Amino acid sequence: MSANLKLLIVDDESYIRTLLKYIIDWESLGITVCGEASCAEEGLQLLDELQPNIIFSDICMDFMDGIEFCQIAKKRSPYIRMVLLSGHNEFEYAKRGIEAGVSAY
Repeated sequence: MSANLKLLIVDDESYIRTLLKYIIDWESLGITVCGEASCAEEGLQLLDELQPNIIFSDICMDFMDGIEFCQIAKKRSPYIRMVLLSGHNEFEYAKRGIEAGVSAY
């Protein structure tokens, strides 16, 4: 299957970005990992440049968290699908993510 969707990974932990890139056979799903960012600000720069269809983002990052990042990204690219990743199991994070327009948490 040829890749037709582009994925951007945004996480301040480099080992998590690496794990996400290699734990799943993205190509077999028709997805190409088009880029990665170590912070939300870098993710926003890449959003305009790479125009991904899907973003996986950590929810807890310095300076701007994944929820704020999601809100800005959705305003710029309303078609984009956002998936927030977190080690937290508190419902408040999931609730805020849903309100921000994420596709999955």
